[in-house]
Amino acid sequence: MIKKNQPLSSKALETQLQWILDDIERAENEKTEKNDLGNYGKYIATLTSLERDKWATIRKKHLLTGVNNETRNAIERAIFCINLVLNEEPEDLSHRAKLAIHSNLDNCYWFDKCFNVIVYKNGRCSINCEHSLCDAPAYAHMWEYVLTKDVLETTFDYDGMVFPPNKSFVQACTKPTRLRWKISEELDNEIKNSIDFYKTLTEDLDLIVIDHNSWGKGDIKKKVKISPDAFVQAAIQMAFYKEQGKFVQTYEASMTRLYLNGRTETVRSCTPQMADFVKSMNDPKCTNAERIEKLNKMEMTHTNLYKDAMNGKGIDRHLFALYVVCKGLGHENKFLENILTIPWVLSTSQTPHTQQTAVPDPNWKSFDNKLCAGGGFCCVSDEGYGCAYLFPNDHRIFFHISSKKSCPQTDSRRFAKHIYQSLDEIKDLFI
Repeated sequence: MIKKNQPLSSKALETQLQWILDDIERAENEKTEKNDLGNYGKYIATLTSLERDKWATIRKKHLLTGVNNETRNAIERAIFCINLVLNEEPEDLSHRAKLAIHSNLDNCYWFDKCFNVIVYKNGRCSINCEHSLCDAPAYAHMWEYVLTKDVLETTFDYDGMVFPPNKSFVQACTKPTRLRWKISEELDNEIKNSIDFYKTLTEDLDLIVIDHNSWGKGDIKKKVKISPDAFVQAAIQMAFYKEQGKFVQTYEASMTRLYLNGRTETVRSCTPQMADFVKSMNDPKCTNAERIEKLNKMEMTHTNLYKDAMNGKGIDRHLFALYVVCKGLGHENKFLENILTIPWVLSTSQTPHTQQTAVPDPNWKSFDNKLCAGGGFCCVSDEGYGCAYLFPNDHRIFFHISSKKSCPQTDSRRFAKHIYQSLDEIKDLFI
């Protein structure tokens, strides 16, 4: 038997996963389990998509006793969940991203987990991350390790089966235990309502992933000679200005990992210098030399803001801490309430890449089809965009763009088109 806390070999994990696959048909044909699940019990995970207070009330009332308590406890104690999505084969990056962020009804994730690993029928995989545990760089580092190990170590045969380990390392595994639920009529109705809520949320999300592969940060550094991050932020602002004809409060995430337990700070990237540059790109009277001068001023301001945020000199976490203290002491402060309720119409973030120290050069052509597209998130404001981007090597930029279909002013594909145009227009200043 396997001792506690001993890692399982890939072969042992494969054996257990195969048992689960073989057990699916048995579970579907078992009358007792069907009766216990009621009409909607198999969709119980949709409860975790509800608003936090609503889900907490249902959890306390229906999942803290009997077999439901045992199953819930097993799920909540797990470090993460693995989801075998056997009825989906993602057609492209956008399809896979949409499945990763919310799946489909038959395979709804337990969203309270720190992360879910999702494996699709065609062998592709994704992760769904819960943000309160840690920030994107930690998940990205872990996922980069997993994907790099998969590429560099030959552990699978051509049929996708794990090579047998050395005989001295064969592990005897117990079979996985099928978890069961006992769904009352009241709980069944709660699940039915949560399905409607889940469908409303997922159907409203307009999420696409685009692969800008004609050029990347290599050209930005060599030809434009400014920070690639500032360059992309300028393109995002230009795209929004083309579409909406205005500037809005913009959030860009910055890491504070220089500090113990450091999380994030906000870079307010829509600065006066940024607006001045964007306007110059739409002013036919402005020369390219003047635009380049404004671009350099914008880049200097942006870089200083980013450095300040990383070094604990940002303002937003400080303001939020003051707001929490005021609330805790029973004080009211209109300034803090007003500034913290202004919507982040544009919410942006750059996913870090190549955090591993011993990885292949991502610019090698042989690895071009193995580059991770990074991650994305839902728009923070219902009237705005979420825009995550990643520089996987010197020649490509991935964008994850999200908005709400219910908002008549936004369209993720249209915004992506404007970003493409803006990237080229800035680069063309230097040709």
